[in-house]
Amino acid sequence: MNPTHKFKLQNGTEVSYAQYLLDNYKIKLQYPKDQPMIRCYIKRTNQNVFIVPECCLVTGITDEQKGKNFREIKDDMFANAEKKQRQA
Repeated sequence: MNPTHKFKLQNGTEVSYAQYLLDNYKIKLQYPKDQPMIRCYIKRTNQNVFIVPECCLVTGITDEQKGKNFREIKDDMFANAEKKQRQA
């Protein structure tokens, strides 16, 4: 699969992942045909979710963050993502 593959919306219409990102988030993919989708299985809902690699941001937890609670870690990760987005 790649971002040009289509999926069904809740209203029944079919749309490609690339077109959905453009219409809803104003994200125009640079390489819609050349990147394979990442498949993530959500055990809780028993569903597969497909992610466009170009829209992903690599994150991780530092040794310093490991001693914090989840809410603090999440706040740190989102703060870092916003900083990186502004730099790009």
